Amino acid sequence: MLALTRGPLAWIPVEEPEDGYWKVAVETVHIGGTVLELCANGCNGVADTGTSVLAGPTDMIRAIRAHYTDIFFLDGECRSNRTDEDDDLGYVSVFLGGVSLDLGVKDFSQVRRPLDGGEPTEGTACELMLMRLDVPEPLGPLVILGEPFLSKYYTVFDVENARVGFAEAVHEAPSKTAVVM
Repeated sequence: MLALTRGPLAWIPVEEPEDGYWKVAVETVHIGGTVLELCANGCNGVADTGTSVLAGPTDMIRAIRAHYTDIFFLDGECRSNRTDEDDDLGYVSVFLGGVSLDLGVKDFSQVRRPLDGGEPTEGTACELMLMRLDVPEPLGPLVILGEPFLSKYYTVFDVENARVGFAEAVHEAPSKTAVVM
């Protein structure tokens, strides 16, 4: 049987489901291990399949951009040219329901494709998949958990129980096995 996740689903209750959003309480947001003051006392998050980026308040997006600079296409993925290890830059981590959803730079960046339609080469610049979104209270400050999160984390939207489940997704192709007849 093919495994879809690296572990069990962590269930997070939906806040005010009558509003029609998959809104969850965000406890804190960390950038490279540093707590973002904007959400230090909590903010809201929305799991949204229709958003192709990580979106959040301007101060959050500026802090992420300031932390993740010099991102280039190296060894087949976007990473910093400052180090061989993505982990050295830390993660953008969103804590909710006692769970940390972590994105490394390769999870929320994409290589800039050459205008001639060719393949990118080593050292081609990458861009961060971020968008500023300043939502006033009571819904804001708001972090949209868009495609970068929903690609890395297998996500289950449980309407009946007003909750969202997250578990790290398995993206490797299943190995081919010989069939003996």
